[in-house]
Amino acid sequence: MTFTNNSTPKASVTVIPTLIKAGLLAGILDITFACLYSYIKRGTTPVMVLQSISKFVFVKETITNPVILNIKGLLIHFALAMFWT
Repeated sequence: MTFTNNSTPKASVTVIPTLIKAGLLAGILDITFACLYSYIKRGTTPVMVLQSISKFVFVKETITNPVILNIKGLLIHFALAMFWT
């Protein structure tokens, strides 16, 4: 009786996309919870949450455009979610 190994090396190839999907899911759930919690507890908007994330990393006077602050806040948040999850 001969046994053959039908497993393929695909498992190592699919690890990276799975980790990226998990990090994105964690980031989406985390920012959603943070925005909801801040709105319920303090009445702050999601824009204020994203700007506070960005202002924590960058000095307030460095960036004055609120759209750029929001985008950078979201990017920082997802970077942290991807590498800390």
